[in-house]
Amino acid sequence: MIKLLCLILLPLLFVACVSTGKFKALEAEKNQEEEAWTNEKKILVDEKEKILDRNEKVSDQLTQQNLLLSELLNDKLELEKEVSLLKDRITSLSSESKSLEAVLNEELERKNENLKLKEAKLNQMINWLLQQEAKLNQISASLGEAMNGYSQEEIEWLFENNRLDIILYQTFMFGTSNTLTAKGTAALEKLSSIISENPSLEIFVEGHTDNSYSDATQALNSSTDKAVAVGSFLLDLGDINGNQMTICGRGSYYPRVSNQTPAGRSLNNRVEISLRPPFQNLLSYLDE
Repeated sequence: MIKLLCLILLPLLFVACVSTGKFKALEAEKNQEEEAWTNEKKILVDEKEKILDRNEKVSDQLTQQNLLLSELLNDKLELEKEVSLLKDRITSLSSESKSLEAVLNEELERKNENLKLKEAKLNQMINWLLQQEAKLNQISASLGEAMNGYSQEEIEWLFENNRLDIILYQTFMFGTSNTLTAKGTAALEKLSSIISENPSLEIFVEGHTDNSYSDATQALNSSTDKAVAVGSFLLDLGDINGNQMTICGRGSYYPRVSNQTPAGRSLNNRVEISLRPPFQNLLSYLDE
């Protein structure tokens, strides 16, 4: 009887030892995956901060060029007024003031030359802006052809203020997760083909959410994840230069409409791809 009992307990002890070993291996594997996920999340947070800094610098550059352009226009108006005043003074000179007339003519010639230089720079800047606007108009027209069949609840684009904003809505691009849908990736492939024909444009990929998150950090992380998914997919296609693109998450801070209705929240969950001319190039005309 004792021998029979030993024979029964011996296999049971062996099985228990094997199960414990597997459990420890699985537990070690789980700890490694959690550590890897923590490291990956830290990297994404660091990248997000860099992108936000870069976006702020670009905004500052745009503000600076607008101020410079406004100053140039004001200078032109002031010079035109001065030239008009000088012409009136020259007309009123009498015959005995020939020497003064010569001085005024010299001053007038100098100011006219200065005015011509400023007008030439202004015309160069205006022509550059018109060329960039034409590019964006062409892209908008190409989008109209390529995106035929998609509804406004899936994708739409707005062209204003020298920028083209392409809006990709949550349910179209991601469904119920942060994974790109097949229909969404097909649209991004078409979009990449169009954008790649204009390598000078700057591309801003921004993720947005509604206000349903429990705190701002969750909303910011979710919006960043969506923006990274879209931006990475476009870059992985290989047709777009990474130096053109800035990727960032905006959380729930920039809703398109009110979050008080389900329809409004649906419109606020989106990824926006903004195409803009390289406005820093505009400053080169002022440096000449």
